[in-house]
Amino acid sequence: MEKVDFYCELFAAVYERVSKVCPEGARDVALKIVEEIAKDVRSERGSQSKAKVEAKEEGVELATRKQREALHKFGLKDVPENLSKQEASEILDKLVGFSKDGDNDSIAKFVEELNAKWKKSQ
Repeated sequence: MEKVDFYCELFAAVYERVSKVCPEGARDVALKIVEEIAKDVRSERGSQSKAKVEAKEEGVELATRKQREALHKFGLKDVPENLSKQEASEILDKLVGFSKDGDNDSIAKFVEELNAKWKKSQ
């Protein structure tokens, strides 16, 4: 039932935005957008499942949801699905250290480097 609620709310939000720009055909456009989002969600879930299976086979613990959220708060984008808990911890330790020192330039540089590295690896 949660999925139904999610998609209903999503459709309503998309429809509202689309109808402001293109009142005629807004329903069809909104429906197509929701279909594409649904494909993206399924694809993302599939890649997450695959990363979990691969990590389990290798005996590696993946980064936790909280670690991933913290990385995003620092501005990291496209965090790899297969990022290990250990790697995430090391990155966060470094970022928190820069933050405690008030070294925003180092944070920005480190985040930029990781974002570039992770974008290339996709």
